[in-house]
Amino acid sequence: MVEMKAEAIRRRMNLPDRDKIFLKALEREVELRNSDFFQKRFEDVEKDGSTSDWINVVEHEIQPQALTELDLEVNGANRLKLIQTALEHPEVAFWVRFNRLDEGSLKIGDQLPDIEIFDFSSQSHLLIQSTLDLGKKHLLLAGSVS
Repeated sequence: MVEMKAEAIRRRMNLPDRDKIFLKALEREVELRNSDFFQKRFEDVEKDGSTSDWINVVEHEIQPQALTELDLEVNGANRLKLIQTALEHPEVAFWVRFNRLDEGSLKIGDQLPDIEIFDFSSQSHLLIQSTLDLGKKHLLLAGSVS
């Protein structure tokens, strides 16, 4: 852990000025994400029944504010640079540091393992194969539910 922090400090010292500005924008994004105000916004948007969720708050409120506060234009290129900066600095971007994304081992045509899934409508757990018509082909899409 100490070596990771020392490496992060060395990397920061050698950054070009533009990269330092985006690192500051990233640090500001972290502050905003962790603020009481935006924690309440995350909670509210998840409960309001709309199609919006916490990621919309990040994209439409937090990131634009972080960029604007550092006199950066809110546009696609700067948003991508902010995301790239997060990927390059997991010591700052906790959502990158703690990401457990994995490509997995399933391939097209593999037999689907009988995994437990959660049914949000009934608040129950069930095995996925009990819900499928096994005589048909199925497409499995997986993602995060936050």
